[in-house]
Amino acid sequence: MRPLGILIDVSMLAALVACWRVPPGRWPLRNVLLASIIWGLVTETLAMVVNHLATLNSIVYNLCVPLEFLLLLFLIQRFRQQWRGLLIVAAVIGCLAMLVDGYVQDPRVFVLVEGILVISAIMSIVLLWALWSLANTIGDPLQKVPEFWLFMGLLIYFGGLVPYIGMIRYVFRHDASLAEQLAVVMPLLCIGRYAFTTAACLMQTRRTRSLWHG
Repeated sequence: MRPLGILIDVSMLAALVACWRVPPGRWPLRNVLLASIIWGLVTETLAMVVNHLATLNSIVYNLCVPLEFLLLLFLIQRFRQQWRGLLIVAAVIGCLAMLVDGYVQDPRVFVLVEGILVISAIMSIVLLWALWSLANTIGDPLQKVPEFWLFMGLLIYFGGLVPYIGMIRYVFRHDASLAEQLAVVMPLLCIGRYAFTTAACLMQTRRTRSLWHG
């Protein structure tokens, strides 16, 4: 798993650099996206340290997931300001799901499966909605639009989490060998997410520079 861990770090750092290079003030999503990437790096670093010291890093993800969720909803709100009310409702539902799940089971022992499942489902719906809106309002081909690649990467990530998180507890309890094989799913989803984010940021940088130079 260590090579995949290195690839995750590389993909996140690449996304961070690419997002940082987008000229400030030229892309409404830039600062929030940058904050979400930095938070992702902080989460992975804390999880690695805690796992080294205590072998259980579930508490790190259980605490960090809600803030990432809120940052990404704010990202969508920067994309569509008129969705603010519905996105606030989505934020409340997702955070309440995590709180209730954390009350029902010990968040230090295992990831809060039901809470993360709710958040992943909400994000999948919101991202599908954002992509549909993009397709109906942008005149350019979608593959030339940075937001398309950004939202598609996030959709693949959260959409992939729904079946994975949904069965993870059962698999860990009943089939250790299968659980070990499935452990590659999360890193691969993460690498794909940040690869798409990097592509979106590079595209936005080129687009901004071309506008500057006419």
